[in-house]
Amino acid sequence: MEKVRIHLDTDLGADVDDLCALAWLMRNPKVEITGITTCLEQGGVRAAYAEDILRQYGQGVRVPVVGGADYTWSGEKDFSFTYAHEERMFGHRYPRKAAYQSRAVSSIRESLEQGAVVAAIGPLTNIAEFDREYPGRLNRNNLFIMGGCLHPPEEGWPQWGPSSDWNLHMDKDAAQWVMNRISLTMVEVAVTLKTYLTERDCRQLDKGDGFCRLLARQAREWRTVSGFIE
Repeated sequence: MEKVRIHLDTDLGADVDDLCALAWLMRNPKVEITGITTCLEQGGVRAAYAEDILRQYGQGVRVPVVGGADYTWSGEKDFSFTYAHEERMFGHRYPRKAAYQSRAVSSIRESLEQGAVVAAIGPLTNIAEFDREYPGRLNRNNLFIMGGCLHPPEEGWPQWGPSSDWNLHMDKDAAQWVMNRISLTMVEVAVTLKTYLTERDCRQLDKGDGFCRLLARQAREWRTVSGFIE
């Protein structure tokens, strides 16, 4: 069967969920990753995370990785708090580029021209930038976002609402633009709550290769530093 082509737009590194997504994409034989773009950037460091992971654990996977927006439409410019645990999450601190410029829009365009769908699993700054330059190219068949709170979580699950929705909350203006102008497919917070790692999963990952062990380490680290996760 022909592989499903996916472009990943991600804020990889802030916590472990994006690493899990990248792991799933990299090791799914039915998926071809056409490109990776990053948001909430700081000198291209999130792109460096992705490149390093592909180099170490990609098993021959060759994917264009491009740094995206290092700002938000809402005006937030300091994302240093999202890198506070970088050394404990990845084992060392990555260098930042002094001269940096986003190239996400062209990368997303190239993936769409290859017939890919875009999975946006971070704030929507790059998506809004793309739509402003290429209006009408994104739609419910090729844009899938993680975020949104149209329905409350079911009883027994954490009752997270809009204030817990990192992806839309972190750049409200970009999210507003995307929601108003694009007919997209939304994977809500209430749904994503049901996809999680447990300590039992981590013990299994401990027995795997280096990538599996990295997932387990980052999951435990994120549990330690984020009370709302526990």
